[in-house]
Amino acid sequence: MSRLTNFLKTEEVQGFFKWLPRILAILFILFIQMFALDVFGQGYGFWGTVIAFTIHTIPSAVLLVMLIVSWKFDIVGGWIHIIVSLIFMAFFCSVLLGLPLALIGLLFLFYEYVIKKYEKKKLD
Repeated sequence: MSRLTNFLKTEEVQGFFKWLPRILAILFILFIQMFALDVFGQGYGFWGTVIAFTIHTIPSAVLLVMLIVSWKFDIVGGWIHIIVSLIFMAFFCSVLLGLPLALIGLLFLFYEYVIKKYEKKKLD
C-alpha cells in the first residue's frame, strides 16, 4: 500500500475530514448571519427592525437547512453546496460568496467518496 493510503486510513485523518466541512459550514453560516446585524440601529422602529432582521436571516436559514441535510447525507449535501455556490456566483456576481460553499461541498464529497472508502476497507 502507498503512504497516502496508509495516511488516509488513520482515524485522526478520517475524523479531521469528517468534521472539517461541518465546522467550515457553521463558520460560513455565522459569517453570513453577521451581515443581518446591520439592520439594528437603522431607525426602522421595532417592527421594521424585526421584519428587516427576518429578511436578512433567510440566507442563513437556507444554509442551516443545507448543513442539516449534509450532516446526515454527505453526497446530497456536497452536491447541494456546489449547486448553491454556482447560484450565488451567478446571482450575486461574487466569487467571494460562492467559493467557500464550493469548497465545503467538495470536502463533503471528498469525505464520502475517498475517506469512507478507506473506513470500509479498514473494517474488512
